[in-house]
Order: sequence, then C-alpha cells, then structure tokens
Amino acid sequence: MRPKVLHIVISLNHGGLERQVVLLAGTRDRQNAGSTFIACLDERGILADHLPPDVVKCVEARRNRFPWDVAAVRNIRRIIKKEGIDIVHSHNLAAQQYGALAAWGIASHVNTQHGPNPHNDGWRDRFKTRLLKSRTDWFSGVSEDTRMVMIKRGIPQDRVSVIPNCVDVATFAPRSADSGVKHEFGMPQDALVVGTIARFTPEKNLLMLIEAFSKIVEKYPSVFLLIVGDGPDRSVIEKSVYDKGLDRRCMIVGFQTDVIPFLGVMDIFCLSSASEGISVALLEAGAMGIPAVVTDVGGNAEVVRSGINGLTVKSNDRDGFANALDRFCRDKSLRKEMGTQAREMVMERYSLDRVLVAYEGIYDRVRKEGF
Repeated sequence: MRPKVLHIVISLNHGGLERQVVLLAGTRDRQNAGSTFIACLDERGILADHLPPDVVKCVEARRNRFPWDVAAVRNIRRIIKKEGIDIVHSHNLAAQQYGALAAWGIASHVNTQHGPNPHNDGWRDRFKTRLLKSRTDWFSGVSEDTRMVMIKRGIPQDRVSVIPNCVDVATFAPRSADSGVKHEFGMPQDALVVGTIARFTPEKNLLMLIEAFSKIVEKYPSVFLLIVGDGPDRSVIEKSVYDKGLDRRCMIVGFQTDVIPFLGVMDIFCLSSASEGISVALLEAGAMGIPAVVTDVGGNAEVVRSGINGLTVKSNDRDGFANALDRFCRDKSLRKEMGTQAREMVMERYSLDRVLVAYEGIYDRVRKEGF
C-alpha cells in the first residue's frame, strides 16, 4: 500500500511551485484515493479548486510569529494523526519549518526546495535551517544548481538529491490551431508570437525581456510579445511597455488558470529570470514543442541546451537576448528543429510519470528508515 502523504505549502495561489504541487498531489490522489493531502499555511488559494475539497486543508498560520506559530504546528499534527499520514512533504523553507516540527516523532519528513531562493540567506532563515535540518529525513532540489545551494547552506550532501519539476506531456502537447487567443487580444493571424509566463516579480526580470524585445520590434512588423502572468511589479512592467511605445505590440493578459491556449500561439518562449529553479512554464512550453530563449541561471541551462533545444544568454544581457530572439524570428526551420528537440528533452527527463516514480522511491526509503 502506498504511504499517505501530506504536502505543506504556503498557499495554492498561482505560481510554478503551487501548480507543481497540485499536479503531483492531484495525480497521486486519483491513482489512490485518500492517499494524498495538502496543508496550506496561509490560505487555500485559487488552485485548490482543481482538487477535491477534502484533499486541501488550511491551518491559517500566523507566520509573523518568531520563531514559529505553535498553534499552527499543533493543527498540522492533528491532521497527520487524523488522516494517518506517513510522510510529510514540505515545499521551500517556510513550509519546511512547520513540516519538520509537525512531523516530529509521528511521521517522516521530506523537503523539496524549488529554487535557490536567495531571500532565505538572512540570519533568521540560516538559524532555522541549521536547527531543523536534523528533523528532515530527506531533501531534494529541483535542479543541480538548487542542490548545490542547499549544500552550501549546510544540508548534508548525502541527504539531498535532485528531483526536477515535471509536466504532463499528454496534456501539454504540440498544437497546430489557434483557439482564438490572437483574435481576442488584437493580434493578426499571421503574427509571430514571442511569449512568456511568469510572476511579475524582480527575480523574473521581465523588464529585461521588454528591453530586448524593443530592439527587434521594428525589424519584424509581424512580431508580438505575449506576457501571461501577474504580480506586484505589474504597474512597473506596464509603464515600461508604454514608455517604449510597445502598447500595440505587447499584450499583458494577466494570470490564466489554463495556459495551454496561450502557449499554443507562441512561436518562441522566453525566460529572462535573474534567479530560477526549474521553471514549470519552461517545461510546459518545451512539451508543446516551443523553442526557448532563456538566461543561463539556475536550472534554465539544465533544461535548455543552447543550440540544441533552445538558446541561452547571460543573465541581464539585453543585447544577447535580443540577438537570440532575432535568430529565431528570421529562421522558421530553426524554430521547428529546436522545438522538436525541446519536446523530446521534456519527455525524456521531465515527464510526470518519471517524477512521480522518483518521489515514491524517496517516500519508500524514508519510511523504511523510520522517524
């Protein structure tokens, strides 16, 4: 019998980590009903609607309390006992703190870090990491880069592995027809679409993407930029688009629960991040056969092998990014060739089935070792 697993996250609001947890937990629960649950520390979030209501719990933690909200820890322990949880699987540092304390003595604890998360380098987080690492039975990072950052922060290297993010390659498959996105957002049917999906935060560095796009827009009258997402930097990004006179060539469409129609019209996918783990959106684009231009940070260069299934440039290199876009814009056969390679790469290394098997291996290992 599969062990019962409780994932712990801050919330299930939109984001790559959150979509990944919904995919993994939802698939596992469909395969074995009642085997998988999610505890949200702050609030359920919009993505919780994609799961059966009894799968998602909310503990309403007051995370501003230092070092922890003890009442929230007690609430999670009650969930563990009530549902007969064997494995607590926390995601990123905030959730790790509560997962480690709640699982103590009654369940095994696994933690996944979804990126280097440089904001966790403060003294409080370093203190918590050192204090709780002995209360975590196994660690995983979504990329080799993330794994190395975890080791530098004091995680024993023999207790951390790489399990990447994943995508359902059957759901995210190449599309040949526009579902109406171009018409809805005022793009001609023959538009060449450069696109991205990202939260509007500084680490996604969307201002660099807009700057790079502005350098090629006059050369290609049919090229458009499609930005899917939202976040705290939205007003800054919209101002940059307006100031560069790109408001007729750049479409900002906000957060979309279903990104497939938007990926389906993209000819080139972009990721201009200053920091990254393994981008779920990048994997989804690759699965749909879309070649990518990415910065060589975090796990980007692990997914995109420059010159094979996409192009990589140095972080914050506006001219380099613009040159890569220009190369794809002028060469349709190159886009097709690298797009084919992108899907093959995702199917080989980042499929949902492969990652589920990897996590089950970790669950079985820590369960046998005890807690």
